[in-house]
Amino acid sequence: MFLLLAAAIGLSIGLVVGALGAGGGMLFIPVLVYLLRFSPHEAAAASLVIVGLTAMVSLIPHARSGNVQWRRGLLFAVFSAAGSIGGSRLNAITPGHYLMLLFALLAAVVAVVMTQKGLATRRQYWDGIREIVQEDAGESPQQNFRSDAESVPETSAQVAADKVEQHGPVIKWVLAALITGFLTGFFGVGGGFAVVPALVIFLHLNMRKAAATSLLIMVISCASSLLARIGMPLNIDLLVVAVFALTSMVGGALGPILTRRAKEYRLTLGFACLLAGVAIVTATEQILSW
Repeated sequence: MFLLLAAAIGLSIGLVVGALGAGGGMLFIPVLVYLLRFSPHEAAAASLVIVGLTAMVSLIPHARSGNVQWRRGLLFAVFSAAGSIGGSRLNAITPGHYLMLLFALLAAVVAVVMTQKGLATRRQYWDGIREIVQEDAGESPQQNFRSDAESVPETSAQVAADKVEQHGPVIKWVLAALITGFLTGFFGVGGGFAVVPALVIFLHLNMRKAAATSLLIMVISCASSLLARIGMPLNIDLLVVAVFALTSMVGGALGPILTRRAKEYRLTLGFACLLAGVAIVTATEQILSW
């Protein structure tokens, strides 16, 4: 029964991850702690295994399509791995109660960032639709605006994101790599929500290549975080973790298929609401158990 619960939860989270392309670790931690009864430290280590395996499997099709930027990704991963080792060491000496409170804070911050991203993407989407409608000589700009919008492929936000190209000194992306690695090691999350924008801004990758390359970085960061935990007194049920990881990977493969007609901004805003709920529940649970 316990394994069936782990399988059902893993499949559900995998669907969310597959639909959004990120965010799995942010959902794995509270589920492992509150539903599967792992300690916060064990949950972080187990999440690293699950996130690392899922990222490794997801990396294969991206590598075959040529979207992974190996040289720049490995360079970023070197500094990210260094940060993850420091985060893993700090995780070991942080009491579980404070670890979960800090996780709730992180979830709240990511929820705010995702909300801003979703609203910006929605604004870009509707701006693109408005331009298309206004250029249509057979219709007035306001006629059937909403109905036409639903039938136009959601590409305007992606095109705009692909054109992002900002420059910054080396120190900024090194710092970004260290911070994202630290988050991976300390909390057991993949850090894709921070890695992807860092790759776009500092290494000048478009969104598609950044998302693909972030998987390479997550695999290396998770591996280094797990290596840093060798010798720590952790009692992890590997069978539960294996079932969780396998079903999560299945869900990750099904997610994009089941949600391919959904608007990107709706998925992003929905995920932000989900993270906000995770932050509230986690913080409330920890405060009440003080």
